[in-house]
Amino acid sequence: MLTYDQQLPLIGVQRGSPSERTARRSHRLRSGVTPADLGLNQLSKKLLSAQAGTLVFTGLLYAWLGLSCDWATLAPHCIGIGIVALVWLYYYWLPGKRNEWVIAEGLFVLLLIMSLGLIVSSSQYVVASLRRPLIDSWLAATDALLGISVPQLVAWTRAHGLIAAWLHTAYFTLVPQFLLTVVVLGFVLRDRARLWEYAFHFHSCALVTLAAFAIVPADSAFTHYGFQSLIDQGRFIDHFQGLRAGTLTAIPFDNMEGLVSFPSFHVAGGLMVTWAFRKNRLLFWPLAVLNASLTAATFMTGAHYATDVVATLLMFAASLWVYRYCGFAALFDSVAGPSDASMKHKTLAGLGEISGRAQTNATAIRAGGSRNPSEHLNQARFHTELSREHRHVLWRRNC
Repeated sequence: MLTYDQQLPLIGVQRGSPSERTARRSHRLRSGVTPADLGLNQLSKKLLSAQAGTLVFTGLLYAWLGLSCDWATLAPHCIGIGIVALVWLYYYWLPGKRNEWVIAEGLFVLLLIMSLGLIVSSSQYVVASLRRPLIDSWLAATDALLGISVPQLVAWTRAHGLIAAWLHTAYFTLVPQFLLTVVVLGFVLRDRARLWEYAFHFHSCALVTLAAFAIVPADSAFTHYGFQSLIDQGRFIDHFQGLRAGTLTAIPFDNMEGLVSFPSFHVAGGLMVTWAFRKNRLLFWPLAVLNASLTAATFMTGAHYATDVVATLLMFAASLWVYRYCGFAALFDSVAGPSDASMKHKTLAGLGEISGRAQTNATAIRAGGSRNPSEHLNQARFHTELSREHRHVLWRRNC
């Protein structure tokens, strides 16, 4: 007897031939896998649309501002994204057994993260060239209202070498954390819900940060106050001031620097990575300590204002709210194809039926009748039929 995970033999089809690939795809469709199981769900399509819209908008600004770029420096980024896309296409076309579908889904999330990272990193150079008025004086005034002096914190950190070294190290762990989160959630833990939630927060926070930089740009705390940051900011100063002065007109894809101060995407990144592992205590607490240090490093090294952190906390809270009421709904409606929709209706109907039968039996007991002895068995069979994932999804949908 063939199990669900076993593939049907392709009789009469020559190995490696085009007909074999067609047959494999036909088998994939017959075996129940849908595009949503391999990464192309409604949420991912919305994220791709957001990327496309950002690319078109900044592309128009790029042409209007008369900027240029060295396309040769863009090639390595495109090659890396292209390799991931080709591997995903392979697993999309031949997904294999059910437990291998997660490979395609994880690769697609990685592809989304890499492509958005390239788009936003280059787009910040475009919007910086708009030369909007800086809001550093407002941020410094807000810090003062909070009773926080960034120059004093930097001086204190500078006097404590071990703390300064730890904060410096924590600050530069963000990019590895971004990539390892996809690997661990997608390929190790195989937590699809957390993986897509992480992808959503990455997109929402990155795009909001870019929009804020375009509308209300800020320079940096160390420039405004006139002290030297504990993190090397030479490239930031050259690029940011060059874009503002009009002397830097070519986007250096091989030498890009984070230019956004308000809000802090470093803090947002630490929050979204830690939040993604909130159900895994083994990973959550070490990440909480690491990213709390990363958050502290943003203003204790002089890279950001303390107000940047407060604004980022509000931004991430808003992202959580939007995902709860919009992002997860898009994911739920397509994450496992039509079978999930039928399972949803079956679950709700079944729960209502069980509740009705239980109420009827309770009435019979009060009237002196005997309780149906098969009631417990029927309920057990119903809940066993539902997978743990489906019950978790429905709970989150209705909470």
